[in-house]
Amino acid sequence: MRKLGQRVGAVIALTMAAYAAAQPPTTPLSTFEPAQDIRYISTDLGSVLVFSRQGTRFGDLNALYPGLWPSHRAELIESEDGVRCVLIGPRESAVELAIRRPIRTGDRYRCLRSSFRVARCFNDCRAAIVEVEAPASGNDSTRGPLKHFMYVDRCLGMLAYSVVGDMEQGLPLGAMWLRGRVGVLADPRQPGCEGADS
Repeated sequence: MRKLGQRVGAVIALTMAAYAAAQPPTTPLSTFEPAQDIRYISTDLGSVLVFSRQGTRFGDLNALYPGLWPSHRAELIESEDGVRCVLIGPRESAVELAIRRPIRTGDRYRCLRSSFRVARCFNDCRAAIVEVEAPASGNDSTRGPLKHFMYVDRCLGMLAYSVVGDMEQGLPLGAMWLRGRVGVLADPRQPGCEGADS
């Protein structure tokens, strides 16, 4: 269990290193500080992702506790073409999570350097699996882009995040899923989404 948490932490750290040459965004950034903690925990309890006022933490179960685990700053970008993107960590090496609304099958969009593709929709695109491609750099550039996957809801935001599988056959054991009512990138401004908040 601890090994998987270390593996997921290593993949996220590798992703942040791969973004080292990211260009500054053209859209203003604001610090993302949710009113209440937003927690994602894998089924095997080996991987954790937490958004809180004390920063964003990812790793094993110790990441649930701000005093035991290092935190990273999270920032929010909202573009004119409907993309909401959260950057985790320094801008030049940030991990990016993003949703574009309305959600449409096959839609492609970008944040800073990551590209996103809506791979599959459910319930008239109220929910979807989104493939994330992050450019590799340095010694990893021969391996091609790094792929992650998100399961998102139009109102409630990101419900699950995986660096270990594509979610097509269900949630992989190491995928982190939301342990709460509202996820990161929730948007109560969408029609029929009153009560969802980020």
